[in-house]
Amino acid sequence: MISSWTLRHIVREDLDTIIGWIPSEAALKCWAGSGWAWPIDADALWAQVDLEESLPLVMATDHDVMAFGQILQQEPGMLHVSLLVVNPEFRGRRLGERICLALFKRGMSHWMDASHVTLDVCRDDKAALAMTRRLGFKEQEDVQEDTAGRIRLIHELPELLG
Repeated sequence: MISSWTLRHIVREDLDTIIGWIPSEAALKCWAGSGWAWPIDADALWAQVDLEESLPLVMATDHDVMAFGQILQQEPGMLHVSLLVVNPEFRGRRLGERICLALFKRGMSHWMDASHVTLDVCRDDKAALAMTRRLGFKEQEDVQEDTAGRIRLIHELPELLG
């Protein structure tokens, strides 16, 4: 049981911890797509995370970073969770759902015209697929699977946050 945690904006020092959660090149491609080199370059990742047009958050206790997620506006009305990962020590506790819902709420308050949210999930990532099913995401039919084997899922935001 996790008794006390907060959501906060990511800081550069969090990245070394987060990068440690990605154990292999295959895991990196599943997490972030095929556009990343292995091993992960923290400066390149920081450049991708520290963007004015994105909202990167970490879920943390006083001692641990438990999860990381980033949401951005892909186009007017459409938000996209571009990065999402949970610390291996805290997996299986539905933290992915919690940080997703927090990202959706922050995204809707930041981009008032947001009506939908998308995210990409590896077809063979059973835990991520289970999480997205629990949240009610559906496969976006007009988007092809990417070269890393990821599919795009979509959901209406007002319905999601009901």
